[in-house]
Amino acid sequence: MVSVDRRFGSWNRIGTSTKFGASTLEASLAWGFEVDWDGDGVFDGSNETLRVCGLTTKRGRTSMLKSTGEGYESIPTGQAVITLWNDDGRYDAWNSASPLYPNVTRGKEVRIRVRDLTASSETIDNVFYGVITEILPMYGDRPKVNIYVDDGFSRLRNKARVALQTGITVDAAIGAVLDAVNWSTRWGRNLTVSGDTIPYFYGSGDRTAAEECESLANSFLGNFFIGADGSARYITRTTVAASVADFDQSEVSKDIRNPQPWENYRNVVQLKTHVRNSTGSALLYEQFGDAVAVLTTEPLIDFVSLTFNGNSVPALSLDTPVANVDYTINSAANGSGSDVSGSCTVTITRLGDRAKREIVNSSGSTAYVTSFQITGEAIYERNVSDVYYPRDPSTVADPSEFFMDLPWQQNVNTAVSFADLLGPFLAGQHPFPVVEVESNYSKQFPIELFDVVTFTSNKLGIGGRSFRVGAIEHASLDESLQRFKTSFYLEPYIASGDYGEFPFTWGTSTFGW
Repeated sequence: MVSVDRRFGSWNRIGTSTKFGASTLEASLAWGFEVDWDGDGVFDGSNETLRVCGLTTKRGRTSMLKSTGEGYESIPTGQAVITLWNDDGRYDAWNSASPLYPNVTRGKEVRIRVRDLTASSETIDNVFYGVITEILPMYGDRPKVNIYVDDGFSRLRNKARVALQTGITVDAAIGAVLDAVNWSTRWGRNLTVSGDTIPYFYGSGDRTAAEECESLANSFLGNFFIGADGSARYITRTTVAASVADFDQSEVSKDIRNPQPWENYRNVVQLKTHVRNSTGSALLYEQFGDAVAVLTTEPLIDFVSLTFNGNSVPALSLDTPVANVDYTINSAANGSGSDVSGSCTVTITRLGDRAKREIVNSSGSTAYVTSFQITGEAIYERNVSDVYYPRDPSTVADPSEFFMDLPWQQNVNTAVSFADLLGPFLAGQHPFPVVEVESNYSKQFPIELFDVVTFTSNKLGIGGRSFRVGAIEHASLDESLQRFKTSFYLEPYIASGDYGEFPFTWGTSTFGW
């Protein structure tokens, strides 16, 4: 085969031109493998493609439901594995002669894109965006290296603490969580505006940002995921676009997989809702134990938990502490000295279910906080309500339950409508096909997670039915990266003009097709 320059851009540059570099008719795919080696936040056009000899990517969930029946399957961190020739040790962190030295390390951002050279358009499709998590050189007959890249879920592993918000939409709440963990503007966000409003939302800091975003999406039957372009994505339950691809049995591998019907069959639905109310003016914190010392050289800063009836609660508002009413500060630890409360400045800041307490001591000597309380208004979980489909699950002879906790669903009527919607759907016999496509660009790389596609298979008795794409896996079949196999894990979905509009009217929705 003629040697082919498979890079795109101006020669080996990407981003400086929409034109592609040298190629022959034997090449149909032009690739961009960009790494921000110097960490300056800019892809400068450098392209590693000429050294790439293998690529696999995995994004999305391969099963819609958890095998235990406890809710939807979480979307795991996506991963790409890039295999490159490493004859000169370019990708060995120990090699000081490498032109990349000392930047061959973890944490560098990677962007993978591709273009179809046979197409009349110059559209470039995103394949993967993430950060390097591992670099493993392999010194065999010919040196290679595997570079492992994780997508943006790896940036959402920190705990998210968000101050209490009222009357906030789901997309805005997810945005607040992303802000709390400093989600990069470079990665971007694409959050569909939601018509659902959450009466009270806060981030307790007990869950990771990924878990919090997932719980927000699940509470309103939406989906949160990381796009191929690296952006944080949220789509509502009513986001149902036109099909982006039509798959026919003749275009896919004969190895079509379809789980047995009982694997995704559920005939009882249980949804848990969390109704929250205001405490009104209440005591939320009281200091116990030994007096707390406050030096003159630095302020005392600590974080105290806010509770009501023995449970952690987020503050809606906090009263400004008043000296000798809400706190006393003395020159002696046992309170026998002089009252220096007036010589100290006290500030409290609400942070979800905690408050930041800061005390500056200007008395001239070490002082001691002998008593301290915080009052204000908080939001507490008044009760937890479970709703079922059917209403009396004891009437089901052979129950197979689907249970899902909806942490931010605070309307029981909405939860009942969700149960009425999910119950008949999950009790139906729906296919969950896994199809493989090879060397068919338009039906491989332009497709995104949760896009709608149609599939026809006489073998499975599926006639032009619509599915959402739950997971996408790409795998190169040759070292030139011209042949790829793509696996799509398809999920049936609920779609109709009134989907999500309540009360739900049975008989007007189309389940998956």
